[in-house]
Amino acid sequence: DAIKLLQDAPLKTRHEIMVPFGDLAFMPGELVHTNEVMVLLGDNYFVETSAHHASEILERRVQVVDDMISKTEKKVKDLAMRCDLSVQARNAVLST
Repeated sequence: DAIKLLQDAPLKTRHEIMVPFGDLAFMPGELVHTNEVMVLLGDNYFVETSAHHASEILERRVQVVDDMISKTEKKVKDLAMRCDLSVQARNAVLST
């Protein structure tokens, strides 16, 4: 979960990690400056910001996507209802 990682990373100044070295090997390493994050603003523009601010940006982006999903689901439901009404009207015309 990216939001949790952004919230937990700045709690320490250094984090011990295993760094990928090629396709099959890992080496011990450290993450430093864990409160500094690059955030994509769009069109290949990045900004360096704090992990806290980056998590807020990520939460807003998740909310936008959730809103888009809700609107799309509503549209699908409306179209399904219209389709059912069309089928009912067609059947009523054909049965008379």
